[in-house]
Amino acid sequence: MLLRKFPMRPTFNWLADGRRRKCLGSASSGFTLIELLVSITILAILMTIVAGVIGETQKAWKYASGRATQFREARFAFDLITRSLSQSTLNAYWDYDQGGVTATNQIPTRYIRQSELQFVCGRAATLVKGAGSGTGDASRLPYHAVFFQAPLGVAELPEHTQFSNMLCARGYFVQFGNDAAIRPPFVTKDKFRYRLMEYSPSAERNMIYYNRRSGASTLDWFSDAGTELNKSAEGGAVSTGNSTTRGLTRPVAENILALIVAPKVSRAPSATVNNPYWIASDYTYNSAVAAPSTATSLSPQGTQHLLPPLVDVIMVALDESSASQLDYNHDSAPIDLAGTAPFTTASESAIAADLKSLEVRLVNEKVNFRIFRTTVELRGSRWSL
Repeated sequence: MLLRKFPMRPTFNWLADGRRRKCLGSASSGFTLIELLVSITILAILMTIVAGVIGETQKAWKYASGRATQFREARFAFDLITRSLSQSTLNAYWDYDQGGVTATNQIPTRYIRQSELQFVCGRAATLVKGAGSGTGDASRLPYHAVFFQAPLGVAELPEHTQFSNMLCARGYFVQFGNDAAIRPPFVTKDKFRYRLMEYSPSAERNMIYYNRRSGASTLDWFSDAGTELNKSAEGGAVSTGNSTTRGLTRPVAENILALIVAPKVSRAPSATVNNPYWIASDYTYNSAVAAPSTATSLSPQGTQHLLPPLVDVIMVALDESSASQLDYNHDSAPIDLAGTAPFTTASESAIAADLKSLEVRLVNEKVNFRIFRTTVELRGSRWSL
């Protein structure tokens, strides 16, 4: 049986002026089910792509923000070191040599340089004595430390604040430990990190003159450096850090793996001594002693009571996300990413090779790091041999 096709009756819409407008095919307008399903599928795919892009963007922003924040703290610490180091002084003077004076011969034979102040740098594990039992090893005190005197005028008593040039002791080194003394009281979990530490006693606590008068060791004036900020599992001494007895050592920045300090001169003194780092060929410099041996051939005192004219400062920093991935644990030695074996011989080629080796090591560990390096000119240096 055949069905008769009837023509579709047109529909009309009335316009505002009373005329009619024919609308053909209005009965067949709309989407089919297949078209709706295809549209929804495409929309879902687009939303999935957009969500993925937003998620990756948020991760990248969070990563970049955290890295910028961490390295901003590291750059502040690096600027603090270089600014303080540039102000170091020995206040040297010339006086009679009393070394050869005896009861029968009281006539001095020569003038020599003299100074009661001191500039010293070298291995942190050797110089930092106040770290307490169990914390003086090279993995907890990696690489180098530097200690010096500078006219910073940091006073503890209000009546002394007017003396803006009073001498203060300063020191910088990297130390591993927890954060129990510096974290908020509602945070109970220990966070173990490598931190750049600043030894910063006030001018009233400067022991350099007292130790020289009492005949103590030339290194005793910073013997409190490295004192534990809190009682830890290693049993280190306690630094209360309150308003009247603040800690002598404070953290400046977290996640600082290494500090390298290399004294040098602007040019070699002769063709045979052509290494600008010859004044501290093993990174060790002590202005209180007549050294190094290469200098004594040029002057009987060598570098004694002299500031190095230039100091290379290198600092290696991690970001927080990388540090949190490491297996830091106070029950065992921390992961020593910085290493302790390199940077034992100071020369242009040796430093470049050690830095390259350190970079490769950090890249292999898949951590985000930055190396800061500069040469600091010591304004108080009066270099003459």
